[in-house]
Amino acid sequence: MVISGLPVRLSFAKRLTRRRHLEKPTLVLVDGSGYIFRGYFAIRSMTAADGTPVNAVFGYSSMILSLLADFDPQQIVVAFDTK
Repeated sequence: MVISGLPVRLSFAKRLTRRRHLEKPTLVLVDGSGYIFRGYFAIRSMTAADGTPVNAVFGYSSMILSLLADFDPQQIVVAFDTK
């Protein structure tokens, strides 16, 4: 299975449905600006075919998917800085 160009294990969906019934509701708050900053500087020189840098998008997506796999939240809130 592929989500946004990133490979995802098929067992991910099964784990979500199994654990969701057994645990208390979980809410995760994410600093979206911090994730984008970390993604941009953690992955160097990743560009699209037209030269547009995509390392921030790839890093952000990877961290969000990892967060979902690790914590299995029922709700997620992502907040971004305005300035």
